[in-house]
Amino acid sequence: MSLLVLGRPAPAAEEPNEVQSPPTSVTTALGCLVARDYITDALANLKLGPGRSAWVRYYVGTVPGWVPTPGEFYIAVYSEDGRHGWLLFSFREHRKFVTVRNGYRLTKVGFRWNADEGNGGLATYKAMSQFATNLEKSPRYRVKLAPRTEGCAPDE
Repeated sequence: MSLLVLGRPAPAAEEPNEVQSPPTSVTTALGCLVARDYITDALANLKLGPGRSAWVRYYVGTVPGWVPTPGEFYIAVYSEDGRHGWLLFSFREHRKFVTVRNGYRLTKVGFRWNADEGNGGLATYKAMSQFATNLEKSPRYRVKLAPRTEGCAPDE
């Protein structure tokens, strides 16, 4: 299967940082993530899953103030209400996307995002919360959550 990116004309009321389609590398990484049961279980808590559409944002690189992770993909998937989400991770190894068996549940409180449920303690949650809040300033994309195996490393 492949990940289908939905394109549509942008109504005037939409956020100014919405973009029609993310780069292919992001859709591939997201498709590899969505193919994993532990990710679909997390997304089910948002009433999302394979075949559904969702808003996503992404960042490639190292989270500021975090352990260096050059080339790591950070993909936030948001619920329809825009108040909940999951921050998921993937990276490339030998031209294949490896899914990281870790993620952070996101909850929006006021104008800030709170991250929890992932590996780490309070300092990690604080760093991921700040990162998720800053990520909201980046473009968002409407995508169909479609699992894929092509371009994905086997789950270990």
